[in-house]
Amino acid sequence: MEFTKEEFERFCSKIDIRSKEECWNWKADRFRAGYGMFTLRRPGRKTWAAHRIAWIMWNMQAIPRGMVISHTCSNKACVNPRHLELATYSENNQHTVLSGRANHRVGESCSWSKLTDEAVREIRTSSASGVSLAAKFGVSPSQVSHVKSGRRWTHL
Repeated sequence: MEFTKEEFERFCSKIDIRSKEECWNWKADRFRAGYGMFTLRRPGRKTWAAHRIAWIMWNMQAIPRGMVISHTCSNKACVNPRHLELATYSENNQHTVLSGRANHRVGESCSWSKLTDEAVREIRTSSASGVSLAAKFGVSPSQVSHVKSGRRWTHL
């Protein structure tokens, strides 16, 4: 992808450019997840994650299929090309975990959980059928089976 001089200048005007080593934070709109957003004013107007545009601009090449742009600085607002690198989804996820930014909510601390720790303990010790336990706790019989077998709620 190539950029016009106007696109490059408009992009750079939205960056707090500092030294080569520091993060260059995105000053404009951001996606809910915290990444900067930049809209290319071309036919079909597409909004991109700013760090992806930064990587493409400074490396002058497209992002290969199956690859993502990873922040080595762990700062979602950063668009410093020296802090951005190509990575596989797996490598990027591993970096997220190692940097302590992964969501580690388990069990009843998850906002979408229908079961409590107490309910799981009851399911595991109960001799009642999976169907009746599912009805009692508002989950599917297969969920009850997963809990009983230890495939779910493994932290208990």
